[in-house]
Amino acid sequence: QRCQKLLVEFSDRSRVAKQNIFNLEFNDRDFDLTLCFRLLHHFEDRTTQVQLVRELCRVTDRYVMISYFSTYSVTALRRRLRKFFRNKPVKQNPTPLNELVRMFTDQGFVLKKKIKRSGFVHSLQLAVFERIQTS
Repeated sequence: QRCQKLLVEFSDRSRVAKQNIFNLEFNDRDFDLTLCFRLLHHFEDRTTQVQLVRELCRVTDRYVMISYFSTYSVTALRRRLRKFFRNKPVKQNPTPLNELVRMFTDQGFVLKKKIKRSGFVHSLQLAVFERIQTS
């Protein structure tokens, strides 16, 4: 509700919808750009991550901007050590960029840009993927 009120202030064309991220009720290529921020890392298994990427790509015509957690950050290392020594579950699962690229490549997208942030210092990373345009 709060989000909807804020959007009304900026544009009368905006809408908010609560949906299943793995089965969105939008048409293929409905959006020029889709932003997926701070979600991918909540899914531990790659199969679920692939399903997420597939659905984001389905509804996106041009660009997908997605955040992911670096596997090489100090925070990721600390979380792996806690899991190993204390058996504490990891809530924020890192995804190697090369695996993310593979997931998007399989959907016809290429890595357009990786937003530069130190992967060692910053866990949260951002990448932009662009649909390969076919004639």
